[in-house]
Amino acid sequence: MIDITALAAAVKAAQQLTPGLYHLEGKVYRVSRTRRGVVKVERLLQPGPRGGNGRFVPDYSTARQELADEHKLTKEAAEAYGKEHGLCAACGRLLTDPVSVARGIGPVCLKHFS
Repeated sequence: MIDITALAAAVKAAQQLTPGLYHLEGKVYRVSRTRRGVVKVERLLQPGPRGGNGRFVPDYSTARQELADEHKLTKEAAEAYGKEHGLCAACGRLLTDPVSVARGIGPVCLKHFS
C-alpha cells in the first residue's frame, strides 16, 4: 500500500532540488526537470547477472526527500563509484576502456565534472 502523505512530502522536497547527479547511501540519483517544470528523480539501476550497462529508472522512494545539495555527486565520488561497480556513475555505461576503468569514469562524463 502506498503512503500518500509520504509520497506527497517526497515530491514537495524533490521540487527544491537542483538538477544534477546525487549520491546517497551508496546509490546514484539523477535529478532533472521536465519541460513543464516537474522535477524527475531517477536511480541508477545496476545491471543484471549477465552484465552490460546500468540504467536510470524512476525513483518514487522516500529517499527523494532525503536528497539535498550536500549529496551532489563530486568527481571523486563518481570515480570511486566507477571503480567499485565498473559503471560510469554519470551515464550508467559499462566501463571497458582500460584508462576509464582505472580512472572510474569515462572521458565524456569526466568533462561534466571539470
